[in-house]
Parts: sequence; structure tokens; C-alpha cells
Amino acid sequence: GAMMSYAKEGASNPDSRLFVINNTFVNDRKSGTFINVQDGLSPILLRNNIFTGGGTVTSQASADKAGNFETGDPMFVNASAFDYHLTAGSPCENAGVDPGTTPELALTPDLQYVHPAKTEARAAVGVIDIGAFELGGGSAGAGGSGTGGASGAAGAAGAAGAAGGGAGAGTGGSAGAGVDGGAGAGVDGGAGAGIDGGAGAGTGGSAAGAAGSADAGTGAGETDESSDDGGCSMTHKPGQAWGALGLGALAMMLLARRRRG
Repeated sequence: GAMMSYAKEGASNPDSRLFVINNTFVNDRKSGTFINVQDGLSPILLRNNIFTGGGTVTSQASADKAGNFETGDPMFVNASAFDYHLTAGSPCENAGVDPGTTPELALTPDLQYVHPAKTEARAAVGVIDIGAFELGGGSAGAGGSGTGGASGAAGAAGAAGAAGGGAGAGTGGSAGAGVDGGAGAGVDGGAGAGIDGGAGAGTGGSAAGAAGSADAGTGAGETDESSDDGGCSMTHKPGQAWGALGLGALAMMLLARRRRG
């Protein structure tokens, strides 16, 4: 019934303060409580959070709240694909408040999430945005969309957003960037680069594969099934190409010796 519970098993730490700053909470259940707090704690601090989907923001009546988005459409890029970046014109754009500081640390976020399981610098663009992502304040255009490359040339994710790259496609996309990619495709993509890839490469490959032959790596024109959540994928390893060449040479030597004998 709660997305986040705090100190419900007992507030035993000497310092029980809670700061919830620039997060995006999406409640697809449509009911319940976003932040459930143990009774008797000092007021929690809620700044610049998106609470969407329905439900009670917090069980603590004394919570110190400011700059949060609680009703209406935050205008995500693609909520059905779990891409909660903001689109231009979102009511959360430039609508946050200064998160402030504590004696121990500044509360303004300097990082934001990159799918899957990475981070990047979050740069302020004008007034701080509400939510986990700053519109135009990071290199990622999208997170959570795209499902793997198709035949090297174009991925399944289409043209909008990147899973950790720059502009263009999501993970497995065509024109744009994927995870650690450049100005081309995403993971297992085609025209540009995927993870550590070069031109026309998928994961770890160059246009002809990592070992310099068409059989090594996931090269251009090859199909590699991979999910954007870091799932398993079937790829050729560079050593397999050289191993095949070595076995071929050994077979030729044995055949020559047999003929001479």
C-alpha cells in the first residue's frame, strides 16, 4: 500500500531526518500512499518531487512540502515504456524550488538516472525542474525504451530518445545514440555505435566485427537479440574467429602430414 516506507520498523538511528528531493514517483496502482512515515518523527522534507498516478502523498501531516507536482499530467516522454523524462511544455519544467542545504550537505541534485543502471551529470537549465530528470540538462533523451537492434541497420526503438546516449534512438535504435554510444545507433544498432562500438557496430563490434572478420563480434547486417534492461544476448566473441582460423590451420597441417605419410 506504500511506495516508500520510512522507519516503520522503528526509528532507532540517532538522526531520523528524511530528505526526498527531485524524485519521480509513478503509482500505477492508483491508490495507497507514496511515502509512509513512522509516527513521531520530525517533519520530512519533500522538494520538487513528481507524485503521479493517484494516492496520498505522505502519511505525515507535518511534512515540509514545497515545489512538488501532485495533480495533472506531468507530460512524460513515454510513460508506458517507463521513460519519465519530461517533454517540452511540461508543467514541471522550470517549476521547482531551491532544495536548500543542510549543515552536512547540499540538497540540489547533481546526477540523474540513465537506463540501464547508470548515471550522468544533471545540469540546471534555468530554474530547476520538478522530478528526477532535468529537461535539456543531460545527454539522455530517453530511458526504458527500445528492445535491441534489428539486422544492424535500424533498431526497434525508432527515432526519439536514447538510453544513455545523445540525440536520437533508444536502446537498439537507428539514428542517435544508445548506451555509451556516439552519433549513431544504440545497443546492437547499426549506423553508429553501441556499447564500445564503432561504425555500423553492435555490442563491442566494428563494421566487420571486433576481430576484423565478418564472423567476429556483432557486425553490420547481423541480428542480435538483446533487451534494454541488460538482459543476455547472443554474440560472437573476437576469440572465436581466431580460434576458428587456428583450428583450420591445424587441420590443414594434419592433412598435409597424412598425405606425405
